[in-house]
Amino acid sequence: MKNRKENYARFYSGSQELSYGKPARIVELIPQYLHAGTVLDLGAGDGRHALFLAARGFTVTALDTSDVALDKLQRLAKEKSLAVTTETMDVTKWKFDQEYDAIIATVILQHLSTKDALRILEEMKQHTRAEGVHALSVFTNHGDRYLMDREEDPEAFYPKNGWLKEYYQDWEILDYAESKVPLLGKTRPDGSPMMNVTARMLARKPKL
Repeated sequence: MKNRKENYARFYSGSQELSYGKPARIVELIPQYLHAGTVLDLGAGDGRHALFLAARGFTVTALDTSDVALDKLQRLAKEKSLAVTTETMDVTKWKFDQEYDAIIATVILQHLSTKDALRILEEMKQHTRAEGVHALSVFTNHGDRYLMDREEDPEAFYPKNGWLKEYYQDWEILDYAESKVPLLGKTRPDGSPMMNVTARMLARKPKL
């Protein structure tokens, strides 16, 4: 994983309650399909998804490389009388030793090599209970972020448009969208905003 701990420490130490705002739509949909259970949140940041699901009765484990982010998550959880287990860790080092009802990986896989990202996605599938769900968002190779990163890190995970849906073709796709979104704080030489193409998906593992 690329080392951006100092940048993220500055980002998460801001005064706003949650640095990324409200939960992503694909995470907000999870309680429609699961009423309780265990959740693994990979790249949890300061907890917009972990706190949302913990407040709805889920048992959440949140991973992130930023101890600043997870300290903030724990402070917010305490203020809301919620329990969230946190681990400061590179997600490539996480040992999948149990099954989960839901696994979240939003806007994190581009920080990994393609080899690591594919390995983790496969482990996620293997360690999800029948009828459990995955909430994922990935940057595709059709955006400016990919063009910025490909020289510095040509092995970074940026799949083609439509790849995520193809990879989960053996699961039930509950929600899927691809859209262009601005790359925060980045502009092109002409002053126009840089754009990413992001694929977002909620998918359910089939029954045994």
